[in-house]
Amino acid sequence: MEPIKLVNIFTKRVDDDCDLDDLVTEYNIIYDSETGEIPIGLKIISSCQYDQSSANEDWRQVLEYIKEDERRMNDYGHGWYMFGIQAVATLHFPMRDTESSIIQKIKSPGLYGINSDSEEYEKKDIEVEELLILFNMLKQMHVDVPDNFVCELGISGGKMSAGNIRDEIK
Repeated sequence: MEPIKLVNIFTKRVDDDCDLDDLVTEYNIIYDSETGEIPIGLKIISSCQYDQSSANEDWRQVLEYIKEDERRMNDYGHGWYMFGIQAVATLHFPMRDTESSIIQKIKSPGLYGINSDSEEYEKKDIEVEELLILFNMLKQMHVDVPDNFVCELGISGGKMSAGNIRDEIK
């Protein structure tokens, strides 16, 4: 029987129905007791990112971060969005005693929550990581990915050989 044949490998963008909870902070500004008009501190009520000890250290800085998070959340879907990256291999499975075959796609688990406005090198690094995960998955299936096999980088554009991808991690 013929071995499983590797047809192609590529990376792709995957929709991410993200959770923006880490951008939400409930807080109260603490005002002086004398006039009630001068801010003197910050009370963190609920937050995934900030705690009261951070606010106690530098409440103005934490408040600036919170306001930036609020602006970012309001801009979500207009100025930026989140997505995932997966690596995909197309395999050709020959069937025993027949000329028929099965074409199957194998996907890496993917990494999600990637900001669309991330730097290009960060996106490429994630593509490489996903490809390496896929290579290991294929290895466990006894599918060889030769060093000269060319993979398409669907996010950052271009192509890389499997050997160069493996060298990226070294």
